[in-house]
Amino acid sequence: MWPDVAPARPVAIVLLALAATVVPTSGAPAALAVAQGAEAGPTWELAGEVGASLFYGSSEQYSFTARTEAAYERGGFEFESRAGFDYGEASEEGRDRFVSARAWNAGVNIDYDRGPWAPFVEVGARGSLQRRLDHRTSLGAGTRYRLVRTDDAQVDVSLSLAAEFTDPRVEPGEPDELETKGRWSGLFRAERTFGEDRMTLGVSSEYEPALGDVGRDYVVDTEARLSYALTRTVDVELVFENTYDAQADDRGATSNSDGRFFFMIGASVG
Repeated sequence: MWPDVAPARPVAIVLLALAATVVPTSGAPAALAVAQGAEAGPTWELAGEVGASLFYGSSEQYSFTARTEAAYERGGFEFESRAGFDYGEASEEGRDRFVSARAWNAGVNIDYDRGPWAPFVEVGARGSLQRRLDHRTSLGAGTRYRLVRTDDAQVDVSLSLAAEFTDPRVEPGEPDELETKGRWSGLFRAERTFGEDRMTLGVSSEYEPALGDVGRDYVVDTEARLSYALTRTVDVELVFENTYDAQADDRGATSNSDGRFFFMIGASVG
């Protein structure tokens, strides 16, 4: 039976519309046949960004997010590390201010890039107050296929399998047991630059079903971002992120869906 992903359907429609804009409609055959040119020397990049959102009205809310990323490439190997932190507070009439969101994530990827195929290994960890996760750690491997790679567009899909270890957030006195399972991952990513390479539109969607329980235990991560380069090193971004975790309400979360919009400013060197 296919999983019931109706809550995530509007997000999928938006992503499909954005993908139609991102994916080039001409020149794809040439992109599919990207030649393996002479190997360039080692390259590296460091990047960081911060963002915030603020809401007023019957309830006041604010949130803050920070992201960092480091990448190094040499001889066909690509090493990437990333980390992020989100924090939010809210207040309501008759109630003291409270923490409404607190989440973190970190990960390391190593790819071996030899043409359109790129096998990889990855290690990731995350935690989320709103999704009732103390921590979720995964170790996996897979392969990525680059459908398009040109100077102004990149499109790829990947498939991987990971061992996952989840420690759910529980109330004092409740049993705290580590959950272990396998999880598939199918990922689609697309990115395209416009306006003399100053504007970039990117979309991604990842579907992660658990082995043996595809219909009830799955996670869908979606992201869309539009950035504009102010200088060679500084840019501003509008970012939409949403995570749909089919098991979140079973752990005590108020909703299976955790989405947000952010305005961000970032800087990179390399």
